[in-house]
Amino acid sequence: MKRLLFLTVISACVLFACKDDADNGDIISSLTDIKLSQSGPIEIDMGQTLKLLATAEPEGCSVSFFEWASADPNVAAVAADGTITGVGTGTTDITVTAAGFTKKISVTVYDPNYNIDDFFAEVAGRTKKTFTGTGDVAQTVDANGFTFQIPAGAFTQNGVPVTGPYTLEIETFSKPSDIILAGTNTNYHGGYGKDYMISDGFFNFTVLVNGQPVDQNFASWITATVPTDKDDWTQTEIWYNSGAEGDEFEWTDVTDVDTGAINQDRKGSQAWANNGGFTFSFDKAGLYNCDILWSLAQTNGAITYSVTFTGKTTSPDDILLYFKVEGVLSVAEFYNITADKKGLMSYEQSIPSGVTAKLLAMAVKGGKYYYATKTVTTGTTDTFDSLEMIQTTKAELLKQIEALDNY
Repeated sequence: MKRLLFLTVISACVLFACKDDADNGDIISSLTDIKLSQSGPIEIDMGQTLKLLATAEPEGCSVSFFEWASADPNVAAVAADGTITGVGTGTTDITVTAAGFTKKISVTVYDPNYNIDDFFAEVAGRTKKTFTGTGDVAQTVDANGFTFQIPAGAFTQNGVPVTGPYTLEIETFSKPSDIILAGTNTNYHGGYGKDYMISDGFFNFTVLVNGQPVDQNFASWITATVPTDKDDWTQTEIWYNSGAEGDEFEWTDVTDVDTGAINQDRKGSQAWANNGGFTFSFDKAGLYNCDILWSLAQTNGAITYSVTFTGKTTSPDDILLYFKVEGVLSVAEFYNITADKKGLMSYEQSIPSGVTAKLLAMAVKGGKYYYATKTVTTGTTDTFDSLEMIQTTKAELLKQIEALDNY
């Protein structure tokens, strides 16, 4: 008799716990939640697939139908069985629904081929200014405070004077972020040895006619004025191809600012500050720099600085490392891999001693962004340091680079 009563009670409970779902005809037993096979945010590459499994809770419940959906199928698509496919870069949500219950999970898709060169290409031209002119008419242009006086008849194309319309493109680099995001630096390693450069500004001067560059050597001198708050001098140089195979470049002096003649001794084309600017003449298209050697402005000695990396993306092959002295427009890059293959080092005896500076390491690999930063004070002996790389976002990486502008 007791056994019969027990069976009757159990039967009644089961009937009470079951209901018919009017939308899809499934039998759902006491469904309280949906559990996914992965709990945290998902990261996959474009073209990669990952299958999510959904189960009903509590254990023992049975759901024969789950509905999957993507908030943005252009980022990640999801099939009826929960298989996610990375489609395009970005972040979206994948949801699964059953009987009014919904579970959501974030999916970020990366481009496995995206690297630092792609990053620089995306941010290139942030300071570019474009102007139009007529070859036989003089004009003066202002590009972010850099001014240029262009005489009539200054340009030729294939040896023929340009008398009609031309397009002038000028990029200026007057902040540390401009220098880094242009993929350059203020290193020096040349005929005078290795030294740290104090930059007074870069500019890139390009002239096009019908989309094609004019002859690099101009028919007339162009006068540039680079803004400055200094009251002394700077050295003017052009970035030129010095290698027989076109893969070696260096700075060299090209003008004498006093006479306008080509400086043959290459001992420095000095431009003195006047009325808030360095003014000099040049007669070639290209990338120009104004700077001086740290050793000419300071009396402190120099050291070799080495940095090893821990954390994410620790391979030095993937990392760019910069050294920025406080209050100085300077961005030295450490190129050389250390002997243990775990870090990067400066040129020997090239980093100024006795200064406060900031180290910024950055990497972009497989569509993911990484960085590390540290404030340091250099001593009088060679220094060995370490940085821990962390994963970040593109926006945060740009923020860290731009923070150097006010350091």
